[in-house]
Amino acid sequence: MEPVSRKEPFDSPDYLFQVKWDGVRMLAFVSAGAVRLQNRNLNDRTRQYPELQQLARSVKASTAILDGEVVAFYQGKPSFPRVIKRDLASRDSHIRGLVEEVPVHYILFDILYLDGTRVTPLPLTDRYSLLSTIVLPTPQIMVTDNYDAGRALFTAVAEQGLEGIVAKHRNSPYLPGKKDARWLKVKVRNRRLCVVGGYTTRGSVANALLLGAYDRDQLHYVGKASSGLSHQEWRTITGYLAGNEQPHPPFVNPPRGRPGTFHWVRPALTVRVEFSEWTGEMHLRAPVITGFGTAAPEECVLY
Repeated sequence: MEPVSRKEPFDSPDYLFQVKWDGVRMLAFVSAGAVRLQNRNLNDRTRQYPELQQLARSVKASTAILDGEVVAFYQGKPSFPRVIKRDLASRDSHIRGLVEEVPVHYILFDILYLDGTRVTPLPLTDRYSLLSTIVLPTPQIMVTDNYDAGRALFTAVAEQGLEGIVAKHRNSPYLPGKKDARWLKVKVRNRRLCVVGGYTTRGSVANALLLGAYDRDQLHYVGKASSGLSHQEWRTITGYLAGNEQPHPPFVNPPRGRPGTFHWVRPALTVRVEFSEWTGEMHLRAPVITGFGTAAPEECVLY
């Protein structure tokens, strides 16, 4: 079940409010002492998170289907780039190394099935009560908290640099595969420092910046930003960019395009951007340039 986007937070006695965790949505199928994990695209992710087999010992039921978010924390905050690194790993040796390098948590917020009974028609409050009763929390497995005040929670998550909140009607059923307005998401705009590794033009004037961030000493392409600057600002920056061009892309994963589409530059200029979220391809969704940074390019890190 997916929430519908809403621009502003609100308060209502008919709704419960939860933190929106910046992770990978995951269903957990618990049966016969084992756990099978499946992402929102119905792809199996059991191998990628071997440590989450402990969920079978934490659930006081013979069979259950649970819904939650796999989250990787970095400096106390969820990091989507880190968790997607876990999610996309495919080699067993790489996965084993990442278990230690990038530990994850599974934060549960719903239940669909319990001991032979489909519980999706039950009201949210009843399902949450079942979930809280059968799950024994551990340091890696927990049930998310509910809050009564949406505006206050949104203010708190914004101050802590978290992704946003989800508002759920107390009587809402669980509708698998559906987007329903009884679940609402309100996102905080994310802010990030990026380094410019290229640009595109319209005519002779730059009209978009190709952005990157470093993972160790490798610069990864994270998206193209064309909003936020005035026409005069684009004209001003064009001269600087043209004077710093280089023949080859500085990115280890440069964007694809027809020859001549992109102009590559020495990664020296840093910019501040706001964006809505990370995509599954590790690109910034809807980035807007908010200013130019004074930090060194090496400070623009992926995680």
